[in-house]
Amino acid sequence: PLGDLIVVQGGPGTGKTAVGLHRAAFLLYEHRDLFRRSPLLVVGPNPLFLAYISEVLPSLGESSVVQTTVELLLRRYRVGHVDPPEVAALKGDGRMALVIATAISSRIGREVLPLEAATIFGVARLSADEVKTQLDDVRGRRLPTNVARDVLRDQLVAAAWRSFSARTEADPARHVGFVDDLRTGKPFKAWFDRLWPNLSAHTVVGSLLTGRSTLANAAAGVLSAGEQTMLRRRIPPAVAEQRWSHPELALLDEAEALISGVSRSFTHIVVDEAQDLSAMEFRGSPDAPRHGRSPSSVTSPNRRPSAVRNAGTMRWTSSATPTADHRMEGSPSSPWATGFRPRSSMSPIVSCPSPHQTCVRRNRSVSRVELR
Repeated sequence: PLGDLIVVQGGPGTGKTAVGLHRAAFLLYEHRDLFRRSPLLVVGPNPLFLAYISEVLPSLGESSVVQTTVELLLRRYRVGHVDPPEVAALKGDGRMALVIATAISSRIGREVLPLEAATIFGVARLSADEVKTQLDDVRGRRLPTNVARDVLRDQLVAAAWRSFSARTEADPARHVGFVDDLRTGKPFKAWFDRLWPNLSAHTVVGSLLTGRSTLANAAAGVLSAGEQTMLRRRIPPAVAEQRWSHPELALLDEAEALISGVSRSFTHIVVDEAQDLSAMEFRGSPDAPRHGRSPSSVTSPNRRPSAVRNAGTMRWTSSATPTADHRMEGSPSSPWATGFRPRSSMSPIVSCPSPHQTCVRRNRSVSRVELR
C-alpha cells in the first residue's frame, strides 16, 4: 500500500535499487490519478545513477517522474566554504533542525508593545493584551513564519479599525482608507517589524553561525558548549559575498521551509544511497519528512533499522524489528524526518510515501524485505 513503510535489506549487488524502482513503478500504476497531480521524485547519489533510472522507469511503463540529486535539490546558494569533517557532521546532525526552529521562533514577539500609530483619520490604538491575543492565535496555527506574519498583520489592522471605529463612531466608508493608511504608514511598519520581523534563511542561519549569544540561546539544552564553538565561523554580511559549505545548504533549506513553506511537493519520493545523507540533508527532500514523507529503506542484511527518539535523528541499530516511533506531528523532532547512517558498506534506498505524518504514527504497518 502507498502508506506502508517498506524496508528492503541486502548486500551489494542483490538488487535493492531494482526492487525500489519496481515498487515505484507499481505505485505509479496503482495510483496514477495521484501522480498526475503530483509526480514521483527520485533522488540519486550522482548523475550516473539518474541516467540509469531514466532508462529503467520508462521501460517499466512509467514517466511521471522527476529525477535529481540531493545537491541539486539544495543548491540555491553559492558554495565556497569547506567544513572540517567533524564540523560537517555536526551541521548534518538532526538536532540542528531544532536549533533552527528555536532561532526562528525566538525572534518573534520578543517584546509585545501596545500599538499607537497615527493615521490621517486619527490615532490607531491596541492594548498590549489585545496584541498578544492576536499574536498567540496566529502562532498557534503553525503556518510558515512569513505567511503567519502576513496573517497577523491583517488581523491587527482589522482589530485596530474595530477599536478605532468603536471609539470614534467612525463612518464605515472610511474603513478602506483607514486600513490602507495604517498599513503603509511608517509608525505601524516600524512597530510591526519589531513585533514580528521579516525573516530570511540566510539571515537566520548566518546569525546562528556567527553570533555567540544567538547560537547559545537557540541551542540551549540541545548542543554542548563545545559543539556550539565548533559551529561558529565568519560569514560576510553582504549576501553577494556569502559562500556556504555543502552541509550548510541543508540548514538553509530547513530555515527556508520553516519561513516560507515548501514550494513543491511530491506524491512519493525514492532516495538511493541514503546512507550517504545526513539527517539534515534527508529533510531537504521537497515536502520531505519535515512536511510530508516517511521512508522505507534498504540496509545491510545484518542490520535492521529502528527509529529512535534523538532530537530528530534517525539511527541504525541492531534491534530485532523495524519500528516507527512518532513524536509531535510536524515537529523538527519527528524521527523519520532524518537521514540514514548505517555503519556498513551497504547502500540503502529510501522510498517515501506521502503524507509523512499519516505513515509514521505508532502502529502503522512496517514491512521488511531481505535480499540475499
